[in-house]
Amino acid sequence: MRIHQAIQATTALAAGIFITFSQVHDSSTAIIGLLVLCAGWLAASVVTAVRNFGEPGTSVHIVVAGGTILMAILAILTANSPIYFGTWLLLAHWGFYGAVIEAIFAKQAPAKTPARRDHLISMALGLGLYLSQAIIMIAGNDPVSQVGFFGAYAVIIGVHLGIAAASPAVAK
Repeated sequence: MRIHQAIQATTALAAGIFITFSQVHDSSTAIIGLLVLCAGWLAASVVTAVRNFGEPGTSVHIVVAGGTILMAILAILTANSPIYFGTWLLLAHWGFYGAVIEAIFAKQAPAKTPARRDHLISMALGLGLYLSQAIIMIAGNDPVSQVGFFGAYAVIIGVHLGIAAASPAVAK
């Protein structure tokens, strides 16, 4: 089992289930879901950086950890703001941030491997979240839809990462 993906899958599913069964789909629900995702991505990056310390690619996990901390700080600052527009920008940019990070990991992975495929799928899901949030913001700010799409993204990425983590390693 790949611990990095297992940690991310667990927290993504937790965030998705929380959002799905939340009675109110408002900015505070979105912020809590985003913070749960941030915690998972941060924990996964730190665990991977510690396990692979000194190996190539470790610095990328450290940068991911730093970026995730920044996203969490922005989410906490936005939660206390009377202006909720920042929350929706954070949701959209989580998808963009995830897509960029997954593109970097996909580029580092050997060609035609399950690892590269998994990173490319995660990148596509992140871009889907970014585009859905952007379309909703352009069409008119609908908080229920924005939180709902974010929750759907969390569940889908959680299932994808869970399957990827539980898949047997391919012999080289």
